[in-house]
Amino acid sequence: MKLNDPVTVEDAAAIIGCTKGRISQLVDEGKLEYEYLHGRALLIEKKSAQAYAKTPQKTGRPRIAAAG
Repeated sequence: MKLNDPVTVEDAAAIIGCTKGRISQLVDEGKLEYEYLHGRALLIEKKSAQAYAKTPQKTGRPRIAAAG
């Protein structure tokens, strides 16, 4: 795949408002479009990062269903 507007992991983290490690997790989960440059450097599609940043995220610990 060829990215139209690639950004670095650092830039993607700034767009989304998270850490570089979280970007790696999102890539592993298939939530961001990415490409490896020469098999080493990870590049993220800018539009993909911007779209993820606009998506409301669940935060906090999941609730336990009440037994009954």
